[in-house]
Amino acid sequence: MGISKIVPVKIMDTSIPLAFHADANLFSYFPYCSGEIAIQYLDAAGVDYIVLRRGEHFTRYYEDWLAHGIPDQRAELLQLPSFPGADKFVVYRWHHRGQRFSIEPRL
Repeated sequence: MGISKIVPVKIMDTSIPLAFHADANLFSYFPYCSGEIAIQYLDAAGVDYIVLRRGEHFTRYYEDWLAHGIPDQRAELLQLPSFPGADKFVVYRWHHRGQRFSIEPRL
């Protein structure tokens, strides 16, 4: 997944390589906190995409998001194209309050 470079894009993940290969400009790790605080962090940190990895054990909210989705209407589940290993990832686009620009992934 490559990201268009119209505006800087920030990916939140548990490791950096996917963000690098997606041409993301910025990266953030998941915070160690409650799920409620993590959702607030998504806006505060300016996160655009959230990458969850199946089989990854991090925090309670991370495992809950994997099992049930991110409990916020601003989280849009993306359908990944078919490629080897795609089933290991769950990717969400985060829509910020008052977002002016559309950020579209290059798949």
